[in-house]
Amino acid sequence: SEEAATAPARRRTGREPSSPSVVSTPNGPGALLAASIPQGAQVFVDGVLVGTTPFLLPGVSAGSHEVRIELAGFQTWSSSVQIEPNERFRLGVRLQQ
Repeated sequence: SEEAATAPARRRTGREPSSPSVVSTPNGPGALLAASIPQGAQVFVDGVLVGTTPFLLPGVSAGSHEVRIELAGFQTWSSSVQIEPNERFRLGVRLQQ
C-alpha cells in the first residue's frame, strides 16, 4: 500500500538504531588472527585450509574450533581454540623443526 511505502520516510528522526553491521550482537561471529614463526604456514580451521600466516579470518562462529598450522620442514601445531562472540582471538605459534 502507499502508506507502507511512505512510513519509513516519515519515521527517520535521526534516532534510528545503528545499522546491524556496527551493532554488537550477543552471539555474533568472532575472528581468528593467526601468526607463526616462521611466517607462511598453512592455517586450517576445523580441517579446512583457510589461508597462510599471518592471516586474519573474520566471521568465525563463536565456540570451539580445531586449529592446525603446518609448514614443510616443521612439526605440525594443533589445538582447540575458543572463539568468543564479537572478539578477535590472537594465536601466535613458534613452529618447531
